[in-house]
Amino acid sequence: MIWPHTRVLPACPSGYGTSFTKTEGHYVLGFNIAMVTVLDWPACEQECVNTAGCVSIEFDAFMSECTLGSVTKFGNEGGWIADPFLDYWQRNCA
Repeated sequence: MIWPHTRVLPACPSGYGTSFTKTEGHYVLGFNIAMVTVLDWPACEQECVNTAGCVSIEFDAFMSECTLGSVTKFGNEGGWIADPFLDYWQRNCA
């Protein structure tokens, strides 16, 4: 599913890499690109790497839901929400 309000912010100076940093129990409200059902975290990670503009992920391991995001928590602190069922993964700069 693709959301029409997708917004892509400027990338890291050298672009984004393929690794991610995890913050347990949080997510950024809004700015979703897509939601996909995956078997596991590696499949979710690969979805983000393969999707243009994806810089973060909200991952629900219990429901196998992978929500791709077009923004990071930086600059979006007002949308930083605690949720024990979701883990936030931010794509690292290259």
